[in-house]
Amino acid sequence: MRKILKLLILMLCISIMCSCGAQTPEEESFDMSFNSDTDSSTDLSGIELDFAVIIDQLTNSSIEGNVLGYTQDTLFAEQARKRVAEVEKNLNCTIVLDNTATTTAFNLESAAGSVYCDILMCNSNDTQKWAKTGFLTGYSTLSDYIDFKNSDKWGNSNLLEVAFYVDDVYGVIPAAWPELSYVSFGYPLVANVDLINSLGVADPREYVDDKTWNWDQFKLELEKCTVDTGNGTVYGMITHYPYMSQMFLRSNGVTFAQKAEDGSYVCGYYTDAGIRALEYINEIYNGTYSDYVLKDGHENATTSMEHFVNGLGCYTFTPAHCIFGVSGDISNNMENYAILPTPYGPDVEPGYNGGLYHSQYYFVSIPKLSDNNDAAAIVIENIFEPFEGLETFEDIKDFMARNYFFDKRDADWFFEMRNNAMLNYDYQTGFASRKIPEEICTGNTTVTELLDKYEEQMETIITDTVVPMLSVYDVIWGE
Repeated sequence: MRKILKLLILMLCISIMCSCGAQTPEEESFDMSFNSDTDSSTDLSGIELDFAVIIDQLTNSSIEGNVLGYTQDTLFAEQARKRVAEVEKNLNCTIVLDNTATTTAFNLESAAGSVYCDILMCNSNDTQKWAKTGFLTGYSTLSDYIDFKNSDKWGNSNLLEVAFYVDDVYGVIPAAWPELSYVSFGYPLVANVDLINSLGVADPREYVDDKTWNWDQFKLELEKCTVDTGNGTVYGMITHYPYMSQMFLRSNGVTFAQKAEDGSYVCGYYTDAGIRALEYINEIYNGTYSDYVLKDGHENATTSMEHFVNGLGCYTFTPAHCIFGVSGDISNNMENYAILPTPYGPDVEPGYNGGLYHSQYYFVSIPKLSDNNDAAAIVIENIFEPFEGLETFEDIKDFMARNYFFDKRDADWFFEMRNNAMLNYDYQTGFASRKIPEEICTGNTTVTELLDKYEEQMETIITDTVVPMLSVYDVIWGE
């Protein structure tokens, strides 16, 4: 039975390549020119566009009835509904939002050569794979209709890297819409301020303010915040260890791929700064300070976040989607929390604040098999115009600071971290890129032994996967 299944899969893959190579979208029957405003100067002649909206339920918060990624019955959900209706009227088209769509169905229909939808919103986990297979249209071919290099509207190039392939980019982020681009990065350090205060410990924001929020200070915080309350122990930290580990590497200026002096790319974990970060992580998680870290549930990001919400630990590293948005259990269940930069390491300037990401959860792509690529680009450009009163990044940040954060400083740090977020290549490498950050926490080898173990594999990943992606920066953005 397994052999038959493998044969069927092989035949399906062959049909994918044949259908993608043989099918060329027909020319549209209407004349269009680029127009970024939602007005009636472009007429789409009554065309109907299927817009598949695939939002993952990432925590226990319900996502049922979401509107383009916004929780139903909220102000932004209503604004999104209104915008879709305006675009339909002004561009003379019908937009069918399908919240029952799935990535599995899109994959199977596309593999069979069938048009599943005209516009696709989903997480980016499969975006590069679909680009390789020919399921998606590169945005550079649609630049007459969508200004995809407008970073205020569609995201900084570093945040779009997850969709780089060969010489094009295959997805954009609705960056001008609050929440949608701000929940797709990692992994902010969140502090339970009420719990910290109850233990008689100072607000950690003060250390960030005076730029003494460094690795040594964090070790002191872990010790001070681990207390036997009489009803159980409160720990300094409860967190998903791969996220913590990657963020401490990042906090010392280390990224997975770094440019060497000769212009070549190397794995940053093998640099002096990377080695120092790995030694620090080992000390925190397995050495002197390990008694201040609760490891119950640390294998699962959602479980460790729930333990944090329930008051078992004072600090946690967590994906931004656990804080805000349709899956934001922290904002939905906690009264007072702080969002902090990762304490900085010895190889960076005081106050350094960098972020990471592995996926973009509200990526908007255009399926290649659709005959309506140009119309889809025009509709996307118009739907995701900024909402009234939130036309600029500063407008959005101020709005979120007032309505989502307990302290304006948190908002400043959060958005700085987001803008500096770099791809960690988890999904592009089948999570091989994070083997070193994982095993420094779970293994019993020295840093030197661990680096030796994976050196050849990391070099291959850099050469075969990362470097071809990085070339898109030069091709599209000239960076």
